[in-house]
Amino acid sequence: MEERMNSASCAANRRYTVILPAYNAAGSIARCVESVALARKEFDVTLVIVDDGSTDSTNAICKDLASKYPWIVLHGQTNGGVAVARNRALKGVSDGYVAFIDSDDEYEDSLFTEVDEVLSISNSDAVVFGHDRLNLDGTRVSFCPPRQSLTEHDVGQKQLRVSENKYLFYFLWARVVHASLLQGLAFCPSIKLGSDSVFVLEMMNRARSVEVIPTSLYRYHQTADSITSRAHKKNLLTSCEFHYSARIAAHKWPVDEAEKGALLQDISLGYIENILIYLLNNLRYTPLKHRWSQVRAVRMSNIYEETIPNYVGRTQSLFTRSLIASFTRKRYALTIALLSASWFVEDIRRLRGRLRNLTGG
Repeated sequence: MEERMNSASCAANRRYTVILPAYNAAGSIARCVESVALARKEFDVTLVIVDDGSTDSTNAICKDLASKYPWIVLHGQTNGGVAVARNRALKGVSDGYVAFIDSDDEYEDSLFTEVDEVLSISNSDAVVFGHDRLNLDGTRVSFCPPRQSLTEHDVGQKQLRVSENKYLFYFLWARVVHASLLQGLAFCPSIKLGSDSVFVLEMMNRARSVEVIPTSLYRYHQTADSITSRAHKKNLLTSCEFHYSARIAAHKWPVDEAEKGALLQDISLGYIENILIYLLNNLRYTPLKHRWSQVRAVRMSNIYEETIPNYVGRTQSLFTRSLIASFTRKRYALTIALLSASWFVEDIRRLRGRLRNLTGG
């Protein structure tokens, strides 16, 4: 913790480590690394790339980049997933500040300039910033949080309502944090969906001071995989159960009953209005004869046995409300019928889109 007490005059010596996991990223890895090079400028920045057993030319591209830029450290490993890759990179980090980037994405040129300026003034444990999402249709949407200076108490209050403060507890890559916040933490390889969100929650709950700046410093590129996957995700429920258990453990649980109730409601909201839909849509790629038993398995899991009693709905969608109601009341046949209807409508829309593309209409 001593390093955070250094005076602002030490800004020129402030060290940054950027962690970049890569798997079959030949099409984007060079663009990603070059964005770090442009943002690096005169700052002491080390980029740690972990090639997670890529089978394309990712490793060769990374070797070329490492020979071009001496501040790149390249590791290779057999494929173990993004959590294992990030953990490998974290092993060598003991001081300074840490940032993250995904191989599809880019930094804005001013990232380290703006972050370092904030740290020179505040010497905070973390700087959280906004990002731009570049959609497949060519549109660009900016997500910028309000300007804030948060204390440890403030962060504790905001983690009671993660769904309302996503900028603070989501988006691993939209922040720079002091290495001391990461000591003893690791990404959980058993969580295949959202391991970074649990990690961010644990990390931010350690912070004593956080600066939030309303500036977009990261470019997130939407990909086909980030929208939806056209394949069955094996062991998805098991992964979600790991996620749920890890999130329960990561929170700072209040003593006050009203605050505890607010936290339980917020957790329930996320797992029922977001994760549940993801789990149920996974049934689309399973045989019809297995869907009833799989819906029942989801309903009887610890996640939904514990979250349903605390759920207070917020969704404005009549369909989603109907789907959640049938699921919570264990009306499995109706749940499957509603899902099937939604998949049919989605297929029709997709077909119409293809026809428009073919006809130029």
